[in-house]
Amino acid sequence: MGIFEILQILSGFIFWASGILQLVKIVKTQSVEGISLLSVIGVVLGVLFMEMYAIHTALPALILTTTISLLLEIAKLSVILYYTKRA
Repeated sequence: MGIFEILQILSGFIFWASGILQLVKIVKTQSVEGISLLSVIGVVLGVLFMEMYAIHTALPALILTTTISLLLEIAKLSVILYYTKRA
């Protein structure tokens, strides 16, 4: 595993940590106040396109990080939609 694969996985961990912290905050407070739905949708689409590129180029580290990121962002979007409808 080269330095760029290690950096890709490290960046994935950083991205996942921020997403998990946001999810925890939303669930804990049961509030999505101050969170832009459009912004989260943009991130989901961006990560989806990165996932498509990762699969196309067959880069294992990128496939791993974008797959987990995509699942995390879809979970975040689902929770945001859930708490938006409850309000």
